[in-house]
Amino acid sequence: MSAIDRFKQSFPLIILLFLLVISYLSLLFIRKGLDPLQKLQQGTRRIAQKDFSTPVDIHSGDEFEDLGNAFNDMASKLDSHFHAMMVLNDIDRAILSSLNRKKVVATTLQRLKTFFHYEAAVYLKKAEDSDEHLIVYSQEGRRIDDPAIEHFPASQDEQLKIFTDTEHFELNLDDGPEDLLKALSGDTELHFLCLPLTINGKIQRALLLGFNKEKSLNEDQLSQARKIANQLGIALANSLLVDDLATLAKGTIAALARTVDAKSKWTSGHSERVAEWSVKIAEAMRLPQDTIDALGRAGLLHDIGKIGIPLAILDKPAKLTDAEYAEIKNHPELGAQILEPIEAYKDILPIVAQHHEKYDGTGYPAGLKGEEIDLRARIMAVADVWDALVSDRPYRDGWVSTRAKDLILKGKGEHFDPYVVDVFMSILAEA
Repeated sequence: MSAIDRFKQSFPLIILLFLLVISYLSLLFIRKGLDPLQKLQQGTRRIAQKDFSTPVDIHSGDEFEDLGNAFNDMASKLDSHFHAMMVLNDIDRAILSSLNRKKVVATTLQRLKTFFHYEAAVYLKKAEDSDEHLIVYSQEGRRIDDPAIEHFPASQDEQLKIFTDTEHFELNLDDGPEDLLKALSGDTELHFLCLPLTINGKIQRALLLGFNKEKSLNEDQLSQARKIANQLGIALANSLLVDDLATLAKGTIAALARTVDAKSKWTSGHSERVAEWSVKIAEAMRLPQDTIDALGRAGLLHDIGKIGIPLAILDKPAKLTDAEYAEIKNHPELGAQILEPIEAYKDILPIVAQHHEKYDGTGYPAGLKGEEIDLRARIMAVADVWDALVSDRPYRDGWVSTRAKDLILKGKGEHFDPYVVDVFMSILAEA
């Protein structure tokens, strides 16, 4: 019974000690699990703040370490994808902000450098004036829109190896073009990744990236490089399309202008000359480029309304009757009516309609006065009258320039805007 009494006294102490040991071990294991979880939580916060470069450091030797390694791998991939999105976004911004192909190419090369850390990169395209040369763009200058442009010899066989219907491939020195690849490699032996570009169904351009032998791109990086190359191809295709549309628009305007001028031999070339003089005056006045462009278009089309005027009136050598002159005076409004359905020409309608208005309000068709007349129309009024004076007409020979100058100066403040006349006279003085 004595032994039992001693056991009863010591048993609670044994139980208490056992519970303390269990609690200690539990806290130890909980702490061991909480520390990696805390590190993972901190890593998650860093990713939310777009910090993908700081890894979580877990060396627990268990599942938490495996989870930490998987987390770091995910962060690395997110970093790569995030940078790829930034590159694509920069290229998008370059496309939206400029249709300058050199700037788009230079932006792409610069962003690719920060993304892939290549040793050399160029944009290649076939030379238009030679079947044995490539035009090469490289980003060497300080200004992003001013890439270095060179020509390198490349045989037809070498070009066929570059401009192929392949997503991407490696290009070696033996494949050529030898001069270009040697120039890019310098003293370091590089291996090259070629990314052909398809534009308007043709493969005549490519991106060429040079890397050290020790470096290679994984599948994700190759996929991202291909996406960037595709984006560049779309940008260049859009730029070329805009150029084609601009050329078509200019050709259409020129054709319309020549249609008017062809109606009468006396007005041949008049519209083109009025456009040139109007642009010169606007440039001398330092007006915005869109105003200068509008004057160039309007100058070519300012007399489009004469299509509706009988040739007998346009070529009449004698003085016009009041009825004939009244019909002539309809051509500004008629011209505006002809152009009105064309959305692209809406900005030049006031110029066409008002180029015969006079500064003192005695012009036609609306009798506008002073600042009521569109500034561009006031500019064209001077250019139009000047060319009409110095050119031959069916009822008189062209005037000498001194006589024409005197008439323009006499009309200052009456027929013409005084400031426009002063600018025009300064242009003639410098000619």
